[in-house]
Amino acid sequence: MFAANIGVSLGLLVLSGAVVVTAQQLPRTLPGIAMGPGVLPLWAGLLMSLLAVSLLIQNIFFRSPSLKRRVFEPKELAAVGKMFFAISAYAAGIEYLGFGMATCIIVVYLSRYLGQYAWWRCLLFGLIMAGVSVGVFRYFLDLPLPTGWFGL
Repeated sequence: MFAANIGVSLGLLVLSGAVVVTAQQLPRTLPGIAMGPGVLPLWAGLLMSLLAVSLLIQNIFFRSPSLKRRVFEPKELAAVGKMFFAISAYAAGIEYLGFGMATCIIVVYLSRYLGQYAWWRCLLFGLIMAGVSVGVFRYFLDLPLPTGWFGL
């Protein structure tokens, strides 16, 4: 467990460093707007760096005697794999199915998988979430969304 925590904290530290370096290349302000596109990633990267250093210090200096347990149980790895597959399929499906339909499908899948609700509730929740998401992004914020093959 100790080596895994050290590895995770070092990985997060490298990732946060990359975020900070990339954010430094973005403009901090835009004409007429107080905050530019580089402000939020910069602060998120700095916060992630702080948390990674905190985790590293905690595991080096304040580690407790660990119990003999596997770092990851096979059941946990299977759950993470299903979530990763669902999000990857959503990202790939947005172009072909459209934002609305892909959002509806992933919400139905995740609410069924995580919440164990009845299928009709999952479908209703998926339709509501997809409709609200499309309405907010397309009509309220006036952002173009992928429509996919079906034009939805």
